Amino acid sequence: MKKAVYLFSLLFIALTSCSSDDDTQPVVNLNPDTMLLQKTVSKSYSLSSSENPDGLVTTNWFYTGMRLAYTYSSDGTRTDYTYTGDLITRKDVTKEGVTQSHLFAYNTDGKLTSVTVGNIVEITYTYNADGSITGFHDSVNENEKYTQDINMMDGEVISITTNYANGFNVLNNYGYDQLHSPTKNIIGYDKLYVGHYPYGNTKNVILRTYTDTDGIMASVNKVYTYNAAGFPTKEISRDEQVIDSYDTYYFYQ
Repeated sequence: MKKAVYLFSLLFIALTSCSSDDDTQPVVNLNPDTMLLQKTVSKSYSLSSSENPDGLVTTNWFYTGMRLAYTYSSDGTRTDYTYTGDLITRKDVTKEGVTQSHLFAYNTDGKLTSVTVGNIVEITYTYNADGSITGFHDSVNENEKYTQDINMMDGEVISITTNYANGFNVLNNYGYDQLHSPTKNIIGYDKLYVGHYPYGNTKNVILRTYTDTDGIMASVNKVYTYNAAGFPTKEISRDEQVIDSYDTYYFYQ
């Protein structure tokens, strides 16, 4: 136990030290309408992060104007983005020489209608008259087939109920601050927010609660530090079930 605590402390010190050095870099642009995410430095504490046992993952973001061109992470992952007009219609994720393509389709209102990964339609979305969204994921495996009831308010997802064909259900509820998401100004990025990406649409998730039919009830609390323009520079996310626990530092251009 003492050894585990010692190793955890070393990882935390490494993250803090790395980020403190970077925090001294001046931010030239403090315009909330043009500020773009330039880099993230993250440390995950989830059990799934064992593939990066030394902790830190740095991701750099590159643009053509206000359009996202690609990102590159220290774990060797590069993600390239393709636009059609102002909509992101494709991203190609490459790691260790293997590329997986994601295709995004939209309706005439510019709302996301499907996500195709490889040659498989991952999920489709239907927009209902009451403003809610229905998602559907098909699968030959009954345990993986599900529908989602998604509710929105002020352009943000406030709840997602996922109902699996095998009878397992999980409800996620989301709360937000009133400031700016790191990806707020990236053209087309807001169209992808139907519970598919880690940031809010234009705001930041500060609380996520979840309940499932196995009786698990837990919450994820997120605490932010902001810059003068109202964008987060640091996020501390803590999940009672550990899975969504991480620290992230954000840098802008």
